[in-house]
Amino acid sequence: MKFYKWMIVLLALCFLLSCEPGNTYDFLYQTDPAVKALIQNKSAHYPDMTFLVLADPHYYAPELGTTGSAFQAYLNQDRKMLKESSEILGAAVARIESITADFVLICGDMTKDGELISHQQVAALIAEIEAQGKPVYVVPGNHDINNGEAMRFDGDDTVRVATVTADTYKQMYYNFGYADAIAQDPNSLSYIVEPIPGLWLFGLDACRYNENSADGHPVTGGRFNAETLAWIEKRLIAAVQNQKAVMGFLHHGVLEHYSANEKHFPEYILEDFAPVSKMFAAYGMHFVFTGHYHAQDVTRKSWRSAIPDHFLFDIETGSLVTYPVPWRKVTVRDQSMTISSESITSITSRPSDFLAFAEQFVLEGMAGTINARLIEYGVPEADQELLTPQIARAYVTHLKGDEQTPDQYLDFSGVSLMGMLVGLFQGDLIRGWYTDKIPADNDLVIDMVSGEVDGP
Repeated sequence: MKFYKWMIVLLALCFLLSCEPGNTYDFLYQTDPAVKALIQNKSAHYPDMTFLVLADPHYYAPELGTTGSAFQAYLNQDRKMLKESSEILGAAVARIESITADFVLICGDMTKDGELISHQQVAALIAEIEAQGKPVYVVPGNHDINNGEAMRFDGDDTVRVATVTADTYKQMYYNFGYADAIAQDPNSLSYIVEPIPGLWLFGLDACRYNENSADGHPVTGGRFNAETLAWIEKRLIAAVQNQKAVMGFLHHGVLEHYSANEKHFPEYILEDFAPVSKMFAAYGMHFVFTGHYHAQDVTRKSWRSAIPDHFLFDIETGSLVTYPVPWRKVTVRDQSMTISSESITSITSRPSDFLAFAEQFVLEGMAGTINARLIEYGVPEADQELLTPQIARAYVTHLKGDEQTPDQYLDFSGVSLMGMLVGLFQGDLIRGWYTDKIPADNDLVIDMVSGEVDGP
């Protein structure tokens, strides 16, 4: 009898997990006959342009302390090059200043943990880009606002420092999007600009800083509240009516970037990403630029529907403080989008070996994180020594993008039964990191009308 009760419970759970998330949303494009007719005949034309994309600079003001046991303890459980972050962003700004572009996007997590002084220094650095004639547009990340972990490090101690509120953030970055906005959402830090005639660029805020506690870790996941979703859809309708092409950028992903993304790391993609991304694409927002997971990855989804050209690209850019320290250049000409990627290869303190240092830094950082997880699962130390380097390598492979599938995802030679079971249990995650979803991640060419891709 107990067996059958457990089977009923398991079947019920399977049913719940198989339901498409977000199927309670009633967007206007699905319910309003006039809107349905409108999007059937949308005819926006993408203007020619060139722009640059950065993500997750996680800038950390050096004045907050870069030595001592407390700072080292933090680095031991984090994979970000915080000590080098000011040099890295400085190098990125210098490189950007040498490139001709119409504007620059930064996809959130401007700072380590929302420290006021870090925000002040970031704003000053990106003002240098604007001074060269390139408008900069920013959105917040989950680390940037109301962060209870804004700290300085003093020897063995951590000391709380000032963070910023949403209002303060908007004031500090007013010249980087809000001053030029043609529309602003009253319920979030979302806004729209028209950087090139004919293009409406949606800077979207899905961060949940209003839920952060005064002394805790900020909420990692992203979600649009109902009012913001309604505002986005109404502005997309206006874009179609005015024959404006649309693109978006935000911190959180809007599509899965590997097969086990939602299962293992749901906080790195929007809650209810399935209906939201489908709505974006319905109105012609085919290209959304994101960050958050620190990986170089482009993923595409299309829907079979009566809506013409119902497809979307989530173009995720890796973090400036994590290998491979990338940024992107995007060129649009004659309805074709060319995406190329470049790494910051040199900083003042490491003029010749920076990328090798960055790769080793993240491998070592992930080793500590993976070991801690394996210990939780009861994996013997001998197995950790065999499995940890392999898992860390899989993760770094995903960060770099354009993954090559190995002959075997994990080598279990010499691993105990317990280690094998845990490895098999996590196998879908390792396979996901090693398996590159179509299309290419770093350099590609997209037909913006059909969604077809050329590239390696």
